[in-house]
Amino acid sequence: MPLESVPTALVIEDDAEWLRILRDELLRAGFKIDWASDREEALRKIAEPIFSYDVVFLDPNLGDSLGGLSGMAIAERLGSRNPGAAVVLVSGFAESGVLSGEYADTAVSICGIFEKGVFDLPEFRQLVLGLRGVDLPSEALFACDRTSLSIAWERARTAASNSDKGEALEDLAIELLSGIPLLEFAEKRVRTQTSEIDAVFHVEAAPGTLCQEWGGLLLVECRNREKKFDAAAVSRFAQILRDGDAKVGIVMSVAGITGEAGRDARGQIAREFLASRRVIIALDEADIEAVISGERNLYELLRERDRALRLGK
Repeated sequence: MPLESVPTALVIEDDAEWLRILRDELLRAGFKIDWASDREEALRKIAEPIFSYDVVFLDPNLGDSLGGLSGMAIAERLGSRNPGAAVVLVSGFAESGVLSGEYADTAVSICGIFEKGVFDLPEFRQLVLGLRGVDLPSEALFACDRTSLSIAWERARTAASNSDKGEALEDLAIELLSGIPLLEFAEKRVRTQTSEIDAVFHVEAAPGTLCQEWGGLLLVECRNREKKFDAAAVSRFAQILRDGDAKVGIVMSVAGITGEAGRDARGQIAREFLASRRVIIALDEADIEAVISGERNLYELLRERDRALRLGK
């Protein structure tokens, strides 16, 4: 599956705890998740007119009285609906060798078999990353079309008017942040009673990721001008975060922000975090170009800035 797309996994599992385990692991690997908790629900999802799943994680037994026939029925229907569909079996009862033989004649492609009683988490994580075509979780948590971004960045730098420059930077920011699958773009240019928010994202608070502490909303402020983002602007943006009950804000200021560590805008960002635990991360022209060129991974860059703020660096 192409890294530029955000793949979707269907998890068919009736045990709530195992559903949580699989969901968390898949989110950490950059998958979007859908799920079904019984055979009938799974068959309905598989039968949808557009088959939208890149891989299916299937409990062969589903805890019902059919002795494993539920999983086989799902696999057979899945194979007839989408021959060669990628399937990973996660079983609480049958051994992997037995399942391998039972599912050999189905039309699906069994990518892996895991037994819950001896669940090998590192092996599972490696398999999931392999399905994404990457080696590291950070590579799964940011993917972008660099050609498209380069065009958007050029437009942001060369637009004739200030309003066109601002709108172009907003579009670039949305495309950049949308490359992180844990962030879902919601709205652009949202007007409130006291301000306008350039972009709003919903955050998937996946455990073990940067977004675990960010859950809820992420707000974006874009500045495409020569003047740097100063302490007063930080205070205004922090108030917007508080008004919107958002835990994190991204400032994309082409000219950068004022001050060194502990002073001016940078100092105000630190003070706002100490006062309200709200995270403000600033990205400048050099950051944008490093991400677009592939020199930096945006997810890793944001994680570094988040960690530095929390540690008071």
